[in-house]
This record gives sequence, C-alpha cells and structure tokens, in this order.
Amino acid sequence: MAPASLVPHIATAEASAPRATEPVAASVETAPVIVKPVHAVALPPAAVAEPVAPRAATPTVAPARAIPSPRRAPRFARPVAALQVGAFRRPENAAALLAELVRQFTDVSLSEVERDGVVLHRVRIAGLATATDADRAAARLERLGHRPIPVWH
Repeated sequence: MAPASLVPHIATAEASAPRATEPVAASVETAPVIVKPVHAVALPPAAVAEPVAPRAATPTVAPARAIPSPRRAPRFARPVAALQVGAFRRPENAAALLAELVRQFTDVSLSEVERDGVVLHRVRIAGLATATDADRAAARLERLGHRPIPVWH
C-alpha cells in the first residue's frame, strides 16, 4: 500500500468527515412543493397489462425425425427353389438342426446326397414363392445364427 504522504487527500477526507455521534446541520434550503390534482382517466381493459413473471429460458429442440434407412438391394434377383441351411456327415446333427428349424419355418426338409463317396444329410427350407420371401427367410436365418445358401433348380 502507498504511504499516507503520497495520498494526502485520503487522510484529510477522513479527518473532515462527520462522525455518527456528531449532529450535522442542514444547510440546504428547500423550496415549497406544490401538488396539483390529476384527473383520473379510465383505460380499456386491453390497455392495462398485468405484470408477468419472467419465464426461464427453455431450449428449443426440434422433434426427432426418423432417419430413413437406405434400401438395400434384394439378396436374390429371382426366386430360389430353397435355402440350404446345413449339410452334415452325421445324420444326428442334421436331425438336430431340422428340429430347431421346424419350430420357425413351415417347409423344412432333410435329404441325403452322395458326393465323392460321402453321404451328406442336407437341411433345406423350401416353399419360397418369391425372391422377397427368400430374402426374408435368409435374413431370419441369419438372425438365428445360420448362413443359408440359395439353391436354384
């Protein structure tokens, strides 16, 4: 802080200030106040506004819009005869898959075929009239964890 000698006006101002215990004389003369009557004017109800409490600012949020999903090309350009879900050497594995799919689909079949001297037990889903039916069935099989293969005749 600066020494008092550098700021003399502070020291003198404090010394000359009246204290609360000392009476202060009023040296200002006041002019007489003249009050004139005012004529009352009735305002229409619309002109009289009632005070409104300020509202808190609420952020404006646009309503959520669904983002259209891009249409994917159909999986199959033409109807398929069937979707092969599995081919097994052991018939019990094919039977287990058949039992699982019979609960989900209506036209499930089990057939045997011999390839290079090995008998395979194929599980297929048939009865798919259109390419859209085949596409839906393939998507459903994939959700169940299978990788179907289209079969054309």
